[in-house]
Amino acid sequence: MSLKVILSSHARHRTVSLFAWTEETLLDGATKAFFGESSDRTGARALRKLLLHDDNSWKFTYKIPRPWSSDIYAAKKTAQDAMGVYFHLPQQQRPGAAWLIQTVEAEMRARGIGSTGIAALLMMTSWLVNGNAYKLCFWVLTHILYDPSLLAATRAEALSAVRDSAYPNELASNLEKCPCLNAVIIHDLECGRHSN
Repeated sequence: MSLKVILSSHARHRTVSLFAWTEETLLDGATKAFFGESSDRTGARALRKLLLHDDNSWKFTYKIPRPWSSDIYAAKKTAQDAMGVYFHLPQQQRPGAAWLIQTVEAEMRARGIGSTGIAALLMMTSWLVNGNAYKLCFWVLTHILYDPSLLAATRAEALSAVRDSAYPNELASNLEKCPCLNAVIIHDLECGRHSN
């Protein structure tokens, strides 16, 4: 856990930022899931630096001129350069990438697109996918943890869904049968959609 996540530390407990913990947990997990364990060593983790500037991404979206948006453009360049380093390495030096990443890379290379182009596309795709997931997760957790009765109901639903899942791929369909949990997710998705 990084220092950004830990707000205070005492002998028997730590106070952590739920937002920073959710962000770090999901971004690190997604980066490793997409690009493999070697992403720690090859620079793909610089994508995380771009995502940490996500609060300022509106400057990029609305094409704010560089004097007022240099922070987001610098973070984008750092992440894109790091992704370029990752894709310039031979595949044997970056094992564990997701099938999607390997397939997109192979198809782009087959069409004559080099490492820089692949890096640009996959960096932007990862930014889009990961930049929203951790925020939704944070709001769902906040919503559930704030209300003790909702916490009890969603905990009971989730435990039942996990218990009824003999195989990991059954868990998603069993979680769809959790009315309280799904109501919170849908509510928070709607709130997020209307806040943009």
